[in-house]
Amino acid sequence: MRVRFFASAALLSLGLAMGADSVAAQSRTYTTDADFDEGVLVSVNHDAPNNDQLQLNRVTSPFPFVNIACSARGTIVRVDVDTGAILGEYLTAPNGMGRDPSRTTVDQNGNVWVSNRAESGFSGGSNKGSVTRVGLIIGGTRVDQNGNPDPNGQYLKPPFAYNTCIDRHGATVNDPPDGLIKTSRGLGNILDWLNAGGVNNDGGVSTAEDECIINYTRITGTNARTVAIDAANNVWTGGLGDLDHEKLDGVTGLPVPGTQFNLGCGGYGGLVDGSNVLWSARGGSGLLRYDATAGTGASLGFGCGDYGLGIDPQTGFVWQTFLFGGTVAVLNPDGTCQAIYPHGSSSAQGVAVDGDGHVWVAHSLFGATTVGHLLTDGTYIGNVSLVDIITGATGNGPTGVAVDANGKIWAANINSNNAMRIDPALGPIGADGVTPIGAVDMTVDLGAGAGPYNYSDMTGFVAIGSTSPQGTWTVLYDSGAPGTPFGTVSWTSDEPAGTRVKVEVRIGDDPVNLGTAVEVQNGVPFSMSGQYAELKATLSHDPGLVITPILYDLTIEALGGCRLRLADPTPGMAGTVNTFMATGATPNGKVLGFGSCFAGSTRLHVHGCGSYTLDMSNPWFLGAFYADATGMVTVPAMMPAKYAGDALYFQALDCAAGCLSNLVCYRFQ
Repeated sequence: MRVRFFASAALLSLGLAMGADSVAAQSRTYTTDADFDEGVLVSVNHDAPNNDQLQLNRVTSPFPFVNIACSARGTIVRVDVDTGAILGEYLTAPNGMGRDPSRTTVDQNGNVWVSNRAESGFSGGSNKGSVTRVGLIIGGTRVDQNGNPDPNGQYLKPPFAYNTCIDRHGATVNDPPDGLIKTSRGLGNILDWLNAGGVNNDGGVSTAEDECIINYTRITGTNARTVAIDAANNVWTGGLGDLDHEKLDGVTGLPVPGTQFNLGCGGYGGLVDGSNVLWSARGGSGLLRYDATAGTGASLGFGCGDYGLGIDPQTGFVWQTFLFGGTVAVLNPDGTCQAIYPHGSSSAQGVAVDGDGHVWVAHSLFGATTVGHLLTDGTYIGNVSLVDIITGATGNGPTGVAVDANGKIWAANINSNNAMRIDPALGPIGADGVTPIGAVDMTVDLGAGAGPYNYSDMTGFVAIGSTSPQGTWTVLYDSGAPGTPFGTVSWTSDEPAGTRVKVEVRIGDDPVNLGTAVEVQNGVPFSMSGQYAELKATLSHDPGLVITPILYDLTIEALGGCRLRLADPTPGMAGTVNTFMATGATPNGKVLGFGSCFAGSTRLHVHGCGSYTLDMSNPWFLGAFYADATGMVTVPAMMPAKYAGDALYFQALDCAAGCLSNLVCYRFQ
């Protein structure tokens, strides 16, 4: 059967009336730019000309926050990198326990791990250190404890665009869930962590008032510094006090049995590269290089750097500063020393390499007022003056640097109690005669007594740019009915060799506490129930590749819901016959086809079928077809040549099942 494209007026002549109420949705498909914008995009985009699909950013863009340890106050602060607003301040350990945080490292989910340098006390039969994880919440409304709107309220009320914090109300029968997240409002609003009776001395967060503090874990490494995220989103820790290292589970936050080791080195700043090798600096006999897959490692000494660590996301080369001497070193992935370059000052601490081949060196707490800038080939560009070109604020003592979601550089300044954002595109032209040196375009005051001695991956750029190159899209779907039995998640993707699309779900009736994420397979049935389904798609590629997977659409369906699945037309050429195929229809049942030039929403009442909402506007009626005994519909249709280069939308309706298929957007050649 051949089908030609009818004008939208044909809808009425065939008994389809526009404007009727639609039935409750049994599935939801995300496929247009507007659909994807309902979620949170991290290092993925649907930019023109590649609209209505998701692909990885060319340069890594982590969550738009920087997390800075206010070491002298025993807290960390989360800063919005776009506005400079401080969104929260959080204690890093319970009362009575050692704090003095210094390294903050952001995981793949946007949570921040922080190590407590001052902890080496007795726990579980031995002296141990500690780390803490603080969750991330985006969106919501400030309310009081009763849920009433209050801009100064201590609680956040859903819906949230994104949330990893946990509502701890409901932990006991006498403490029912309140559906809110109690958390800091900003700088100085530090919630108590009383630790009455020492109940959290050995770990746990039961007495932490701030519900974004989600883990406090005692670790074998005392006076811990190292916190480094691996490709599986687990965290490696290391202690400068005893040089012990071990891995913590990224889900539970607890030590993984059998991973503890001590090679007499490392325990300072650290990172995990794309080959699952842990690098941990400075302690004992020097730099640790530990292959976590093989379980073997060695000390590399102090000959190729002795302090801060960074990694080039393009090459995987590791950069390490020398505290004194004015140079920074480059190591090959196998640990051999490649080169040593000057960086523009006599001392240095943290170092970061951005996605465009630029290296940034924090010139240390010894009264420095600059950040060094060079290229990855060793070309010295110049020193960024820590003077805000807008406000005139000054910075002193940069200890750490990190790359943010916009490719700008953040420096934490211990002596001036502030953090500064550097725009690499500003400032005078550097020593190569081409490249701007960079200039400070924002300053964030961290308050008196902050003492931000901070480096490591405080934005998450390393974790999702070098360790496991990836981007994510996360959206919360509301089915509208408690206890909805979800059955499948399916998607259309293009995954060239070395790339992947992974989808995870969290489902429950309480949008604040959805539980642990579960990976699902494309179109494979599962059984979980709840009103809300958080869908997370992770697009990734192997380190060193520049190709991206593509996610074209994603559909979630309830059990007993719509199984109708519409594929892309083939061969996808205008001016010839294309084959449209749908699967999952009612065997031998009637299926109606629709097309349009426009995404949007159109309500239709279909005589004999019911009321529905098409995910398109100004639709054409393509015809009525019948499935075969397996539920497959195959329709050849002439695609007029005039549609070459145009993106068209298609959707099918299974009358017997009473459901709509996914929406297909296709650009004909």
